[in-house]
This record gives sequence, structure tokens and C-alpha cells, in this order.
Amino acid sequence: MDSIFIKEIPLEATPLGGNARLLISNPHLRLVNLILAPGEKVLSHSAPVEVVFMVTEGQGSVIVAHEKHEIMPGQIFTCPADLERELVADSGTTLNLLVIRTPNL
Repeated sequence: MDSIFIKEIPLEATPLGGNARLLISNPHLRLVNLILAPGEKVLSHSAPVEVVFMVTEGQGSVIVAHEKHEIMPGQIFTCPADLERELVADSGTTLNLLVIRTPNL
């Protein structure tokens, strides 16, 4: 059994935008803490599996298949596999969320 404090893991820039901490990565699960500064976004992309976003702080938007959805703290948002999506911190606040992908393909 392992225990970690999220803020002890350094943030790294991601190729699609924002900064992230890789918390868990194994064949069954990928868990990332993603942080977008106000006005920042993650470019449009897709994944071969369903992806779950759990908002911990701030507000923003998820755009899935050209449809915009507002997200806020405490909300869980599920994106189906193979659909284009992007994330935007468009509310004037830093958007902090957990990105959950299972299995990790």
C-alpha cells in the first residue's frame, strides 16, 4: 500500500496544454492531477477509453464533440471513448482537476 501527497509531486508541462502531476500509471489505471491557469486550455484530442474528470477547484469548460459543458468544484464529468475533447479554464479561475482513465490505454 502506498501513500502520497499530491502537492509533493512536481508539476510538469503537458504537450497539449496545462501542467500536470502523474499520480498513478499502471495498465489498469492512469490518474493525473491537471491544472489550468485562467485562460489556459488543453488542445482538442481523443482517447481510446472513457475518461473521467473530477473537478477539485475552480471552474471551466469541457468541450466534447463541439458541445460545451460548464464544470465546477465537486462535479464529475465523463467523456466517452474516441470523442474529441478539450478543456478550458475560461471562468477567470485556475481549474484543478483529477483525470481518471481506466484501463490505461
